Amino acid sequence: MATDGGPRAWAFLRRNPDYRAECRRAFVGPELEAAPFPVRVQSKADWQARAWGLLAWEDPDAADGPASPFWAEAPMLRAGWAPDPPPLRGFLAGARTRVEGLRLPDGTMILKIEKGGAAVQVRIPAGTGAAVGARLEIRVGFGPGLAQDIGRLRVLNDLACSIERAPRSARMRADRELLAVLDGRLAGKSWRETAVDLYGAHRVAGQWHPDSWMRARVRRRGQKARALMESGYRELAAGRRD
Repeated sequence: MATDGGPRAWAFLRRNPDYRAECRRAFVGPELEAAPFPVRVQSKADWQARAWGLLAWEDPDAADGPASPFWAEAPMLRAGWAPDPPPLRGFLAGARTRVEGLRLPDGTMILKIEKGGAAVQVRIPAGTGAAVGARLEIRVGFGPGLAQDIGRLRVLNDLACSIERAPRSARMRADRELLAVLDGRLAGKSWRETAVDLYGAHRVAGQWHPDSWMRARVRRRGQKARALMESGYRELAAGRRD
């Protein structure tokens, strides 16, 4: 089961000019609660981010920002805190993971565990077990959705235990091309100028004409990238799109 849907979705959303403008108006520095890792408290301003499929605003320009924001519709495992060792941070020591929490108004915590270009979210209801940061106890119910939960457990284990999942090279290449075309168009470049960024001036000079495959491909990539930036990113974040 893929864990890169959230990071891929964020790569498109963070380029959206409307999101960027609204985030600049609404985003304020997050309030943090005392915990062994960063735990944000969802603010009233964060509620407006739900229109973008997010549980909290995330700065699109943050150099040290997360690979993935807190998504409202991302598939989540259910968990609780248990008093027995090892504590979460101790268990993750050496795994090169990033752990962050978001506290919702009803006391629920959304826990996000990231490594590289992968991220998993876990929902922890209010009043479940020991203090924040104790051992994380995953709860899987027998019934519909069991297979999906087992798949999420496997990828969570990979993130926590330094197991590197090789990214799909074809998908990575496709995403890089889509984002390159999107960046070019957002910067005001023509289709031809954008093609030069992708294929080089020499190839474009020899193969760019009104009916060329190159022109058609770049325009298709641009249309797809814009669709992902405007709304399609939600399907990526929710795991409904490859």
